[in-house]
Amino acid sequence: MKLQQQWIAFHTIVTKEVMRFVRIWVQTVLPAAITMSRYFVIFGHLIGSQLAPIQGYNYIDYIVPGIILMAIINNSYAVLFALGGLINAIYAKTFDDISIIPTFVLTPLTYLGGIFYSVHMLPPFWQHVSLVNPILYMINAMRYGMLGISDIDYRLALLIVIGFVVALYLFALYLLRKGTGIRY
Repeated sequence: MKLQQQWIAFHTIVTKEVMRFVRIWVQTVLPAAITMSRYFVIFGHLIGSQLAPIQGYNYIDYIVPGIILMAIINNSYAVLFALGGLINAIYAKTFDDISIIPTFVLTPLTYLGGIFYSVHMLPPFWQHVSLVNPILYMINAMRYGMLGISDIDYRLALLIVIGFVVALYLFALYLLRKGTGIRY
């Protein structure tokens, strides 16, 4: 397939998906907006008004990058999550099995990734445990991009995220070449 044909195919798929997304906005945009609004009201306003600033920022300002990233994670399939979704689908025996990873892995990692707190607020043991959570690095890279602060050096955060992408890519490639989960 020539480059021009590839571009036309890519453009067609993107246009179709964007139109689908806009057409069913009640299912795609509205739930995310309501969920984010609840987090802002509950954590940002009600709880945040009772807390001291974190690294010089009001609590609500501090959690905004994490809440935005959480909405992105829950509603998108950026490269890291696309690979994770592919691996999840390879191992799933039924359609219902697909929800196991988001429910029991992704959700806890999201909440334990430093969205609502600085990792430095944790006891030393849990700070070290948090360092194996890829969400922690994504949130801190996003927080650095929006606020200019991060619990972790943003360059390290980007390298770690890229490392997770490479590792999941290689694992997915291995599973596909091995034929794991392929049904005839």
